[in-house]
Amino acid sequence: HSVREARRQAMGTDPLEHYVDQREINSELRFGQTLMKRHKWTCVDVSYMAVEEVAKKVLQMIGK
Repeated sequence: HSVREARRQAMGTDPLEHYVDQREINSELRFGQTLMKRHKWTCVDVSYMAVEEVAKKVLQMIGK
């Protein structure tokens, strides 16, 4: 939530109130989970990975 709040502050407050609304965030997460299940996409936690590590992981997953 703090990352979203910092982005909201940098971008201005008026049009982006929904951006930090916990209900909106939860709704976005549920929508993403629904898409992932529907398409059988794999979830990869990249929270603590460098871009290069993410790329390597994706390439491993697709067999390249």
